[in-house]
Amino acid sequence: MNSLSFHIIFKNILYFKIISKEAKAINIAQNYMGKNQPGNGIEKHADKFDGYYTIHTVSSNGKISGMLSVNGYNGRVWYHN
Repeated sequence: MNSLSFHIIFKNILYFKIISKEAKAINIAQNYMGKNQPGNGIEKHADKFDGYYTIHTVSSNGKISGMLSVNGYNGRVWYHN
């Protein structure tokens, strides 16, 4: 097996370890917002990137107010400010 084949196999293994469903990332984000910014919410879709999901946060009037990301491997959330 050459190094390129190894890299592709290794990357595919890591891919399966990532949270496989956008819905799980959205659920984690909703829980985070409920605890840290009550009254504000999130958009109902996530943008998937390599290893994480990014979701817009919305204020109580429905306007985009910020953004957070959910780590696809461990579920940790970081708020972009």
